[in-house]
This record gives sequence, structure tokens and C-alpha cells, in this order.
Amino acid sequence: ALKMKAQEVALIAGLRGGCDTKLEHQASFHDSGEQIIACIQVSTTDEAGTFTEHMIRQVMERHFSEIILLPMSPKEYALMLFFRQEASQGRHSIRQRVAEGMDLLVSHFKQYVNQSISIGVSDFIQSRQAWRTAYEQAQQLAELRFFTKEGRVFFPEHARMNLLQLQSCSTEVWDRKVLLRCLETGQPWQAELDKGFAYWQSQQAMAVRD
Repeated sequence: ALKMKAQEVALIAGLRGGCDTKLEHQASFHDSGEQIIACIQVSTTDEAGTFTEHMIRQVMERHFSEIILLPMSPKEYALMLFFRQEASQGRHSIRQRVAEGMDLLVSHFKQYVNQSISIGVSDFIQSRQAWRTAYEQAQQLAELRFFTKEGRVFFPEHARMNLLQLQSCSTEVWDRKVLLRCLETGQPWQAELDKGFAYWQSQQAMAVRD
């Protein structure tokens, strides 16, 4: 495996539930802006894991200006995404960008190495103290792959679905291709966006009733 820096070792220990003070002393991090943590689970691993790590970095660094990728085990990676200046764009815009980047990563693994990967994406968090909880959330979401045929991207709303909904729904709650096509051609796009939000609200209402 690649030799890790002391900072990476400390972060891995913190995400695994080790001594929380290790996270507190990461001087290069501050609490401004928001973060998202993703858990990426791969079905097989190459020798030393270098190819897998390279592919993840190659895709993610195209989409995000600040990332940290941590090998948690031979088949599991923690991806930390930091949004500082971008936070002013609003969470919805960032969430869309995250979804597009993760979808691209899934398709790259399928296309180039014929490997199905599963990604769980946490809620937005604002502080280092929430990193461990966010990673646990992402890990649990990634493991929803056991209930679907293919590896894919799972967001917090997927955890609120029942088994049949989870198996039948697409990665996102609206068709981004349709949405983007509407935007590019100047066609009305609000209805497509509203459809996605209505679906989210219905899922949240069901979760409350449950």
C-alpha cells in the first residue's frame, strides 16, 4: 500500500472512531464552509490499491477543488469534499454537482474495469466533530447495494425508502439529462425540478409516518 502521511493516518483513525482529539489537531482544516463525506466500496481491488485510488482521484479532482481520499480498507475509501467559497451557491447546486461527479465515477469503473462500485453520500456537515458520524452514515448508505442489483450512488433520502422503492428508483429522484436538455434548449425546466422536490417531500412524509 502507499505510504500514508501522519495527517491521513490521524484522519482515518478519527473516521473509524479512534481518539477524537486527533481530528482536533488538524491545523490545516477549519470549520468555515460545509463538507460532505462519501464512502466508496469496490468489489475487487488491484495490487496495492493504486489504480483504484488513481481512478477515484482522476474523476473527483475534475469536479471538486478540494478533496481528501482515504483508504479505509482494501475495498473501501472515504472521500471528503470541502465546500468553502462554493457554499454561497447553495446546497442544491452543490448537491447536483456531487451527484454528477459520483455518477461519473460509477460509470468509469463500469466502463473501464467492468466493476460495480457502491457509493454512499452523507448529509452536509459544518464541523470536524461531525466527520465520524457522517462517515458512518455514508458507510450505511453504501451498503444499501445489498438490496439492489447494481452498484450505484445512494443519498440520505434512499435510506427512507422501502425495499421495492429502492430497487425500482433511479440514482436520482429526477432525470438530470432531461433537466439539462431543457436548460440548454431554453425549454421550461421548472416542472422537472419541481417533480424531484415533490418526490423528496413525499419520501420525507412517508418516513415521518413510519
